[in-house]
Amino acid sequence: MKQETIKQIRELRKSGMKLRPIAEKLKISVTSVVYYSDDESRKKRITQSVEYFRRLPKARKQEIYKKRNEAVRIWLNNKYKTDEDFREKKKEYAREFYKKNKENKK
Repeated sequence: MKQETIKQIRELRKSGMKLRPIAEKLKISVTSVVYYSDDESRKKRITQSVEYFRRLPKARKQEIYKKRNEAVRIWLNNKYKTDEDFREKKKEYAREFYKKNKENKK
């Protein structure tokens, strides 16, 4: 979620607006509004998520890691194709990485 949207959620909530109208106005779920507007709710949700993941069987965790890695790979690939600044930063990082490796081998 964009920082601008999170800021809007918090401002609207502070002004007294209810959850559902905020969600409808910003075209997001009520759950997202609760998550980003209430620190306690967010902390509780993160804790629950960590506990749930910790209790999963090893095979299920591996499945989740695989899906997550694939999603990140696709996102990075799309970002690389569409964002010139990102592409240049990645190229510069690669140059520095290979330069350091070359120096370390000598």
